[in-house]
Amino acid sequence: MATAGRPHPQPKGELTHNSNTPADNPSNPSNPVNPVNPSSVSCAQCRSRKLRVSLYFRNIHGGAPMLHQASYTAGLRLPPHMRPPMCLQYIVMASAAATSETYRHLSEPFYQRSRAYAEVDELRGQETFAAGTTNEPPIPLCKGLQQLEQGQDAQPSPLAIRILAANELLHALDNNPRHFFEVDNGDEIPNGPYWVRHRQIDMNLTTLTMLLPERLHLHRAPRTLDAILVHASTNMATIHLHRTALALLHELQTRSPKDASHQLLIAQGQTRLLPATEGILAVFRAAGDGVGTAIRNPFLSFAAYLAALVFLEDHFREAAGEEGRPREGPLGRSEEKLRYLAQTLVFFGRRARLCGPSRSSWRRI
Repeated sequence: MATAGRPHPQPKGELTHNSNTPADNPSNPSNPVNPVNPSSVSCAQCRSRKLRVSLYFRNIHGGAPMLHQASYTAGLRLPPHMRPPMCLQYIVMASAAATSETYRHLSEPFYQRSRAYAEVDELRGQETFAAGTTNEPPIPLCKGLQQLEQGQDAQPSPLAIRILAANELLHALDNNPRHFFEVDNGDEIPNGPYWVRHRQIDMNLTTLTMLLPERLHLHRAPRTLDAILVHASTNMATIHLHRTALALLHELQTRSPKDASHQLLIAQGQTRLLPATEGILAVFRAAGDGVGTAIRNPFLSFAAYLAALVFLEDHFREAAGEEGRPREGPLGRSEEKLRYLAQTLVFFGRRARLCGPSRSSWRRI
């Protein structure tokens, strides 16, 4: 757990504070490698920083309990050499700024400065980067799960729902076609172990989506990280589950083209693919400006890639005139959505340099 009280070095070189540089303005995104030391800000800026810290613990801490609130806020009042690492301070402020309309424009420069300080601090402490990525929080820190049965009004925590969604995604990824060839008999396709597992995972995903708490619905919290990750996980699991099954069925159909069960399963799989892909598209469209911050999570870039693959396949079917579906508008249904996801992936690529290795690192690799 990241706590206060650990000395950290002052950044050197291009990160040294200079009052004459544009970095004195924290809202200036054009100078990502000249961050301002928060210890030298004015009283008004100090109050603004405290407000952003409170926003972090109010809006983000519940879904990713990485920091101890009392220890962290107390550490900010210690002497500069005893405060939390500078990269962690900027991570907290960048994450909090992304949840507020007032401070959203500060999220990008704060994030860039946290990256710069992290590189200078020689990657001290992995918990700092765990808080920055907000991927999987430590299970021992997950409190409040025992309160689910304390009354009719009790609801599962967003973190618990994220764990369930991630678990179903893992099951879908593990349910691959090699299980079919190792265990199943070709004459028992509907009732073989692979297909029983397939239907069970699909049923679990449908149940989880239908029983989501209202606070995790996209129309209620379109920019909340918990809602974004839960919907992305469930829809990605559905896409992978059915695309894998369809690839297997098409291979089996070439071996026995007269088998009617293959056609039925193919039709069922295709009817589940497009709604799941529409769900991922709805996540990005509902996020709006907030996707600029959530976009840094590689998990979401992979979700956009999977959805684009399905829309690309559907676009080819539209162009070939399959299923008797006419094109709608100048582009067609799937082509317009594919263009939107392609623009999103281009945005991902432009931001990838902020979270990936440098060119010199690639050369060493």
